[in-house]
Amino acid sequence: MPDEQSTARTLRLSTVLVDPFDGVIRILCDAQRFGLALRALHLEPLGDDRSRMDLELLVPAGSDADLLRTRFARHGAVISIAPTPSGGDADEQASTPAAAALAALSEAMAGVRTAAAG
Repeated sequence: MPDEQSTARTLRLSTVLVDPFDGVIRILCDAQRFGLALRALHLEPLGDDRSRMDLELLVPAGSDADLLRTRFARHGAVISIAPTPSGGDADEQASTPAAAALAALSEAMAGVRTAAAG
């Protein structure tokens, strides 16, 4: 049975981007810097130079999804960002070798929140 440190979940997001190239690059760079794993990405033009990006990331089980969305939303190319409605598996658990490495992100994010609150 996997321990809590090696368990991750899927975070699904839907974003509207004003510049798809800039938005995708910035969000993926943040995800990589945070140590998250990419599970899926879908980019679709909406017209009026806007695009929608649906993104699935593998995140540590204890991570704060609202904090991650806030971090991704800070980029100028992002018009909106929201959780993606799913078929009931939004909290899908996954146990992978990469999940153990992702658990450190949760601890680091908790430290950032504590430092910001103090």
